[in-house]
Amino acid sequence: MYRYISLFVLLALSLACGGGGGGASTSSSSTASTSGTAGSSTTQYLASNVVFSASGLAKAGDQLAVVDTTTKVLAANIVVSTGKGEIKSDNLQTALDEEIAVEVSTALQGTWTIKNITSNPDYKSTTGEIVFTSNSGTGKYDFTLSSGRTVVPGLFTKADYDAFSNAYGYITGTGTAEVVGSRCLYLSWSYIDRSSGKSFDNSSVVDLPELRKGRVVFVGGGSNRSISILTKK
Repeated sequence: MYRYISLFVLLALSLACGGGGGGASTSSSSTASTSGTAGSSTTQYLASNVVFSASGLAKAGDQLAVVDTTTKVLAANIVVSTGKGEIKSDNLQTALDEEIAVEVSTALQGTWTIKNITSNPDYKSTTGEIVFTSNSGTGKYDFTLSSGRTVVPGLFTKADYDAFSNAYGYITGTGTAEVVGSRCLYLSWSYIDRSSGKSFDNSSVVDLPELRKGRVVFVGGGSNRSISILTKK
């Protein structure tokens, strides 16, 4: 991920990705020098033609004599190859906004549908819906499971609990999701236990191996390595 963020830093420093050298594209050098201000050029540039520093040229085997450090290029005009890796966007700006620079602290706000992937028969091929509401200034979300169930971290609504005799219990009220680092959540909630009928507190660590605007993947911590795929409504 950091190599893509470095690309963003490059643009912020206004390094051009113009032509020349063995790796230059056929359209990246002719008009870039005329775009004195950001956004004035519609020329598109290959991300592979971006250089991070003059000293880096020798390592890359390029023979450019001059590196243009004044021309500004819109990130939206940097074309990203989608044939390799996990980047789905076709330009750098969209990749940054929707895939690379997405932050957990803001990305979860809203309503999400849940698709559960697991061998656990209690959750296999089931769905649900969850709502995250940012608890402003605290680094936490409040969340409610509004329908169905989620295998990560292992929650039933009251309706699914009533319809499924194997359910250990059901979540009550609102839970809390605390952001831990860039790809982890600490979830806590209360539930009614089936066997005793009493309320208990529970918690779980959830990893987020995929975090995009509109799609998040939850993987359970510890022995719960099942998957819940969240899609924004």
